Amino acid sequence: TRWGVKEGLVSGRVYALEEGADGSLWFGTHKGICRYKKGRWTYWSVANGLRQNHVFCLAVDHEGEVWFGHMTMSGLGHIDSKDSVRYFGVEDGISDNRIYDIKVDSIGVVWVTSRGGLCSYDHGIWSVYDERSGLVSNALWPVLPLRDKVYVGTIGKGVATLDRNAGVDPFPRVTVEKPIVENQDAFVRWHSYAHYGEVTPEEAMTRYRINDRAWSSWGMVHEISLRQLAPGSYRFLVQGKGLYG
Repeated sequence: TRWGVKEGLVSGRVYALEEGADGSLWFGTHKGICRYKKGRWTYWSVANGLRQNHVFCLAVDHEGEVWFGHMTMSGLGHIDSKDSVRYFGVEDGISDNRIYDIKVDSIGVVWVTSRGGLCSYDHGIWSVYDERSGLVSNALWPVLPLRDKVYVGTIGKGVATLDRNAGVDPFPRVTVEKPIVENQDAFVRWHSYAHYGEVTPEEAMTRYRINDRAWSSWGMVHEISLRQLAPGSYRFLVQGKGLYG
């Protein structure tokens, strides 16, 4: 049976198709995302949250939420159970904003390929696999996650394989020096030490946040001056990246 614009799609150019556990059908098209569920169509486009209409890849996770990419610098999109859209970028921990393929494995881990390597989202934790950790090329396209291995196709350098049984290195150890406080100003310095020194402290990627504010972007700056703070208590949090994020 042919489905096109007359049957409810917003565009005849369909680039991605996934079926959710509830039987819903998701389409990534040239003019946005379409969902067909129990005889009803729902649409997402620039008008209601997308950064651009051209959707090149998408995947449905075990919670029925959708991950998608545009193949451009727009980042990794996500539609939650309330049909709200948000995006993840390199500042959140993904390998690159140019997303080429997305798959969800049998245990719910989301695998994403980009022009910056392979990354995974495991229930709140991002991990990155790139040339620094042994990948033959950061320019990737298809990904196939299996129980013991993850296969990725590179742009011109064959297929690379990630051995999932090799284990994951412990998280970096982060230390925060005692802040220097003077009147309403504070100076804070911190350090991140990767497992076995795989990343030097000077090159370690970190990010920080104050109380419940948004996280900063990832970077190699390990100190900050806070000016004109209001009286009160503050909680300063730091996260560090190791060789695998």
